[in-house]
Amino acid sequence: MMQAVINTQGKGLRLMPFTRDIPKSLVPVMGRPVIEYTLFLLEKYGIKDIIILLWNKSQMVKSFLERKRYNFNFIFIESHDIYYGLPVLKKYISGSFFYFSCDSFTNVNLLDMYSFHKRKKSLITFALIHRNNPGAGRYFVSSDGKIIKYVRRHTTPGYQYLGGTRIKIFSPDIFSFLSNSKLECSCLFDKEQPTFGYPTCCVVFFSNAPYLLFRKNSRCYGYISNAFSTEVGNFTSYLKLNFDLLDGKVKGYEDLLPYHISRKRKIYRGKGTKIHPSSQLIPPTFVGNRNIIAKHCRLGPFAILGDNMTVEANTIIEESVIWSDSNIPYGKHLRHCIVSQNYLQKISIGTI
Repeated sequence: MMQAVINTQGKGLRLMPFTRDIPKSLVPVMGRPVIEYTLFLLEKYGIKDIIILLWNKSQMVKSFLERKRYNFNFIFIESHDIYYGLPVLKKYISGSFFYFSCDSFTNVNLLDMYSFHKRKKSLITFALIHRNNPGAGRYFVSSDGKIIKYVRRHTTPGYQYLGGTRIKIFSPDIFSFLSNSKLECSCLFDKEQPTFGYPTCCVVFFSNAPYLLFRKNSRCYGYISNAFSTEVGNFTSYLKLNFDLLDGKVKGYEDLLPYHISRKRKIYRGKGTKIHPSSQLIPPTFVGNRNIIAKHCRLGPFAILGDNMTVEANTIIEESVIWSDSNIPYGKHLRHCIVSQNYLQKISIGTI
């Protein structure tokens, strides 16, 4: 049976100050912690044995997963190993395994990716997708799918290329590879030459010279998919993911949005929520559970509200995500904002 590893170790620095209060894996997306979407995907493909790598705010992550009583066999490992936690995993792994970052979000076909991995007898298989946003890394693959090069920063706008996701499959041979090498460094990007480098997860050091897994005789392959894939890495990508989900652009997660006034109109309303008759919901809009929306408010388009909040009168919320337990004062106009109990972050207009 396949296993999966979810790395929740990151501090979520690009989502500060919000991640001062909660770990990155519990950042809400459409009212649910982002890690739940990964768990839903794994459940869909029958993967029940899951190892959770913990470090930052580890007790919060562990308590949340145990409290929810998921139908998974969790193993919790607290480690801040510099090589993706791989050395500490060996005694828990029985075969090839999926590796997810906790902030990854995708609907990649895991069964098809695993078949590709086995067929190629790959050491590491990377899920790759076609991108066209400049500034991200670019992978070069041969005709048989082998990865031959990686450019860290791709700067040509409007040019489509193969970009990485945060999903990989490791063969158990990776442990033999690591045991025969001396790992000395966690980041091998040359800051003086930012246009070319190799991903940290693909480089290990011998005592004398770097050994690059992307050399010609390596067993690193790229599984090219047309799936949706992003990460909750910064404020802009976070807002865009929420809006894409709300607008129905991401397929495969419809069952995680069970309540609605009109799914066709893309208006979702949770249980116990009270909305004054004079207030408007403009689609697409998502309002969670047990909220109170006062008179003369306008929510939407692209307003996403969590649970247990009060929105006072004459408030307008559009193109914003409001976390649970927040209170919005009288007469506020929020646009391109992320709001929690303690923080408000406005995103530059035009970047979404």
